[in-house]
Amino acid sequence: MQPLKQKDALKLLHEWADRQIDNEQTAQQICQLLGGLPLAVRLVGRYLNKTEETSTEYLAWLEKMPLEALDPDNEHHRHASVPYLLERSLAQVSETARDVLALVGLLAMSPFDQEIIRHSLQLSEGDLRKAMRDLIGYGLLQREDGRYQVSHALIHTYVRESLPLADAVFENLVNWYSNFAETESAKGLEGYQRLHPERPHLLYLLDNCMQRQTWQLAENISRAIRNYLDIQGYWAELIIVQQTGLEAACKLENKHNEGAWLGNLGAAYRALGQVEKAIAYHEQALLISREIGDKSNEGNQLGNLGNAYRTLGQVEKAIAYHEQALLISREIGNKSVEGSILGNLGNAYYALGQVEKAIDYQEQALLISREIGNKSVEGNQLGNLGIAYRALGQAQKSQSLFTAGIVHS
Repeated sequence: MQPLKQKDALKLLHEWADRQIDNEQTAQQICQLLGGLPLAVRLVGRYLNKTEETSTEYLAWLEKMPLEALDPDNEHHRHASVPYLLERSLAQVSETARDVLALVGLLAMSPFDQEIIRHSLQLSEGDLRKAMRDLIGYGLLQREDGRYQVSHALIHTYVRESLPLADAVFENLVNWYSNFAETESAKGLEGYQRLHPERPHLLYLLDNCMQRQTWQLAENISRAIRNYLDIQGYWAELIIVQQTGLEAACKLENKHNEGAWLGNLGAAYRALGQVEKAIAYHEQALLISREIGDKSNEGNQLGNLGNAYRTLGQVEKAIAYHEQALLISREIGNKSVEGSILGNLGNAYYALGQVEKAIDYQEQALLISREIGNKSVEGNQLGNLGIAYRALGQAQKSQSLFTAGIVHS
């Protein structure tokens, strides 16, 4: 923050506390001691307005502050005055208001709804309304378009460092956001639009979970927002969230979840085009699934490895992995996965130029999609068959398959 000129600082103080300035000289001295720091001047003005203390009374207290915090020529010392001013303001508000501010310090510097605070602290609407009104009155929070926000980054920093929050309240806050993210993600596009403004808070809370080493909460919130970040294309954040989920699963010694997070990271890196890195994660996930006897995830990772090697152009290696995955899908009776793998095998053999073999696999996949009633997949497989028959020169059959595929899409 750049300091204000003396006249501008004085004008700002008058704007907030004109009635409480009983002596112009004391107002000038206050602004001078604060070094013209806009936040400091605003905090003093809001304090005077709220408490109806006079500028002369406030100056008497201000002059008792540590001298180094009042050095107007030293930027660091000017900023050091802010905690003292905040402490004086907070001394005037209720314990409930301080609890609210402590909780807000665990959210990002972005707007939030008061319902989150009410639920986490389990407050009545009346108590919450009074606490929010006091915090706004002292200039610690601001309200815009029905949402609230900490009024300055230095206040946010002070709250994070100086106001403790009970573990139970933190757990309530994280659980509220985890449940919210899961509920909204299940709604699709409508839910994603509601999640957009909460994304900074979700990520900030996840970081707080890591700092507090509350591993189960960290994994819960990671799982709650993974699909949203994936579908919306927030790839960098998705990687961070999945690495956090992986670390949490390791700390909790949950091998099943560890394998799942490794597989998720592999899928994310493949989507980013970093196929070799994706393969490394899928191989780690495969080892764990075999170690703990998780047949379902073993099949998934074999299929993922097949897709990754096909992306690299190593089609024979891809086929080998898909064939292993096919055996497992049949062993555990997962028809949906079996159909998907058959389709992947069809695509792989088509890439090798073995069109008849490709058609055989696609037709098997088509039968399964019809058996389980998956119209969307059925449409894709009809399209793949259309491509294969066109490669064989059977244009009429190809066209009829394409037409049927469009109907089912």
